[in-house]
Amino acid sequence: MSILNESELLLQISELSVAFAGFAGIGTALGEHINPKERQVDAGRLTNMLIVSLSTAMLALVPFIPTLFGLEESSAWRIAGVSALMVMAVFLPGIAMRAKRMKRYAGYSTRRNVISFGLAAFAASSFLSCALGFPLHHPSATYILGLAALLLISSILFFSVIVSFLRPHAPD
Repeated sequence: MSILNESELLLQISELSVAFAGFAGIGTALGEHINPKERQVDAGRLTNMLIVSLSTAMLALVPFIPTLFGLEESSAWRIAGVSALMVMAVFLPGIAMRAKRMKRYAGYSTRRNVISFGLAAFAASSFLSCALGFPLHHPSATYILGLAALLLISSILFFSVIVSFLRPHAPD
């Protein structure tokens, strides 16, 4: 059995994130024709999915950049952790405001939003741990764990949009 190394895993996470972002683009085009009752919530979900997915794809590639400049691996992971925290600080307030506005529309799910924000908090704590250099021997583990949490958020948004798109066509 072969286990992926960090580089392969980061590239896989980046590719999955790009796939979710691609679906967000397709979903935007299809959204006008499917389930008009939930259009506002779906637009918010698709926007959030695009932001989270593209951010995750970019963050999965960040650890490679410092190593190109000859920095040691532990520094690369710390820089990646700081970068991830900065990206979350920039985008999380907008995502939270969008989620708050979606509450008044049909299709909003408090449970999914609580889970997503819990995952975002978990990702932030993982990135903070990595930025501080913990654990000492494997800071990559905490960084990749944070990316996995962001990928789960994209998955939840993807699932929510797909269910919304299919709901009008499901048998009673």
